[in-house]
Amino acid sequence: MYQGGIEVEGAGAGFLSTLQLRNAPVTVVGSLFSILGLLMTGLYGLTFGVPSFLLGLPIFLGTSVASLLLTSFAIRPLAPIFKVHKAKKSSDFVGKIATISTGKVTGRFGQATLEDGGAGLILEVREGRQNALKRGDRVVLVHWDAAKEAFEVEPMPDSMGRQRLGSSKEEAEAAAEVEAMLEADRPAPGADKRG
Repeated sequence: MYQGGIEVEGAGAGFLSTLQLRNAPVTVVGSLFSILGLLMTGLYGLTFGVPSFLLGLPIFLGTSVASLLLTSFAIRPLAPIFKVHKAKKSSDFVGKIATISTGKVTGRFGQATLEDGGAGLILEVREGRQNALKRGDRVVLVHWDAAKEAFEVEPMPDSMGRQRLGSSKEEAEAAAEVEAMLEADRPAPGADKRG
């Protein structure tokens, strides 16, 4: 089992999970363990002198256990630093609303900006029906085409359509997202049909 840190199977995995040593890379855990163990054995040697082999072995085992426990406590506040963040896949954006940023969109060319709460994402978009999409038009991302590495888009309902439906801009965008999600579940145009 592997969760971003040390990879161990069976009882060892449970032990490492209990001590929360799996929340950090093995190099960090190993370094802290070594430094703390060296520090404790060095302090013992300075305080009580160098022990004989028979006395040194239990001291070594005791400092190893203590070092492991101290490493566990030292790793816990550092765990958020080592958390693995997964990037969004292109297909995760299907159903979102974007704004055309190029002069026009065709079946071979076009870009749109998706507001993500930050600087925004510039996406490649394609529109095969030649609906004359132009800069500033709002569109719904309906399908991710991996072969073209672009999104297929549909134009948003115009404001006249929203007034006829009696809905607000937010309701129209929510409805468009639902429609795009349903469209994404349908097979892509030109997909192999078997019967």
